[in-house]
Amino acid sequence: MESLQETRRQIRLTLFVIGMILLTGIVGYMVLEGLSLLDSIWLTVITLATIGYGDTYARTDAGRIFTVLLIAFGIGTVAYGLQATATLLLSPVLREARQRRLIDRAVKHLKGHYILCGTGEMVDHTIDYVLETAVKNQYSGRDTNKVRGWLLRNIVVVTTDQKFADHLRQNSVLVLEGDPTSDDTLIRAGIQHARAAMVLLDADSESVLTVLAARSLNPSIDISVTIHDDDLARRMTTIGANVVISPYEVAAQFLNLGTLRPVVNDFFHSILFNLQAGQHTIAVSTKEKVDWVGQHIEEVSNQINGSVIAIRRPDGRFEYVPPKDYRLQPEDTLVMVVPEAALPGLSQNGQSLQRKNWHLLPLPPAPIPAAQQRYSPAEVDAAVAAMKNHYVIICADGPTARHAISKLNPERPFVIICSQAEYAQELINRGFKVIEGNPQREPILRRAGIERALAVMVALDNDSECVVTVLLCQTIHEKLRITATAHRDDVFPRLQRAGADHIIGPLQTAARFLLLATIRPAVSDFLQHVVYNYREGIETTELPIKTGSQWIGKSLKDLQLREQFQAGVVGIRNTGGAFSYAPPDDYTISGDEVLIVITPMQHADTLRRLVN
Repeated sequence: MESLQETRRQIRLTLFVIGMILLTGIVGYMVLEGLSLLDSIWLTVITLATIGYGDTYARTDAGRIFTVLLIAFGIGTVAYGLQATATLLLSPVLREARQRRLIDRAVKHLKGHYILCGTGEMVDHTIDYVLETAVKNQYSGRDTNKVRGWLLRNIVVVTTDQKFADHLRQNSVLVLEGDPTSDDTLIRAGIQHARAAMVLLDADSESVLTVLAARSLNPSIDISVTIHDDDLARRMTTIGANVVISPYEVAAQFLNLGTLRPVVNDFFHSILFNLQAGQHTIAVSTKEKVDWVGQHIEEVSNQINGSVIAIRRPDGRFEYVPPKDYRLQPEDTLVMVVPEAALPGLSQNGQSLQRKNWHLLPLPPAPIPAAQQRYSPAEVDAAVAAMKNHYVIICADGPTARHAISKLNPERPFVIICSQAEYAQELINRGFKVIEGNPQREPILRRAGIERALAVMVALDNDSECVVTVLLCQTIHEKLRITATAHRDDVFPRLQRAGADHIIGPLQTAARFLLLATIRPAVSDFLQHVVYNYREGIETTELPIKTGSQWIGKSLKDLQLREQFQAGVVGIRNTGGAFSYAPPDDYTISGDEVLIVITPMQHADTLRRLVN
């Protein structure tokens, strides 16, 4: 900024000196050459411009000497001014100022856009995902300008970090520098006309102030916020937030899914976050598609070449994998998996036809009761020795692991390795089988029965310790399925080389989920409803069809899963690894396939026994 002020001072000085030279030249020629005022002005200008038409010139010796001096001083001053002017015009600060003015004008014309407040890794990951989507669609044969228009021109980032703002501007992101807790900043971002706001701030106190400011300026806006304090997260809805996300809570959900239901994890990843899959999950309301009212789901699916995996009723209830002969009602919202080619017919300017006026806040998770039995260290060793090869070892340390374990039933076959005595005692009181020790030590892993385990979850706060633990587990048991956490992007390839099958980054996962919850709320609500909903008693499980299964050769209709178990097959992974979505009732089951089934929890174990 100081260099810019200096350049402006140089330009002002140059203009003053040029004015003085012009005045000196005019007066000098009038005195020395006896020229008129007009002729003196003419001669001064053509002399300084080095044009020299020859019609008027200095005839006396004094006039010629004066002309030489006038040219010398004039050219030097003009050159000095041109240099200062060029510096000003090419100044990055000036370019940024012009860019800010253009962005302010662009934001003023936005309607129904999204405001993202924050600085740091989560914002960076969210924008990276948006940019990744834009690049992917750029090569998909669609109009690039339209794609980038929706993805980029409808997201406004508000940040206090100038360097971060510059980084985003280089990627054509609309950025406003300012305090997101300030009414003036939010008004500049178009808060009164925005569809939704995403608040991703490092300090929870600032998140609270931002939510309050946004709600006061726009009572109807949808607000999604990330909160690090779990106690505060439960109270955020009372001050105006619609969706409250704890990064570690979301990461824990996907961590459990990747460890315990890896095919289910891959299934949802393929329709929610995998940009190369060619399939998109969107929500379409019959309020927008009024011609769908009264049609069977099968008719609608055939029209768009897609699959309806759920219906959300006006009261917020979900019906997963509805029957094909279900007739659509007014205000139904369809959660659909559609190919990319079908998106233009279901969207306006790239935005799926959906509204959040029916969006209901999810209930807080119900606590999982503690088990009746408590295991002493000796009893743990005996219990582990009696277990076969269908159990999971959890290396627990830090908030992600705590959130993941809080969603697990201690009656299930889990063995937890914990190095924190206080937390280990808490888990023992809940009824878990706990081995207190460092998971980086081979004797501890062998005591947990690593050689016979089905899978291991490595959720440690220290990334380096996580890599070492994964490598040690892989060395002891090569066929072990390993899920791990990584807090930095550069750790992902190291964990892959060490042998991790699934890697969960808390901030990366939370960023994607926040974007999903903001832009596709019905889809994110459906995901939370069916993955492992202890309150509603619903879960999504995977049923591998092994050789010799009595289900091979039967159709889904023959199995009567809906009639007997209230279960719906939301997808099938075939032998080649590809997924089909909401398969028809006449689909015939083959060996080595995996069925993705949504079912009440009380039927899940029964289905897993029946399938093989």
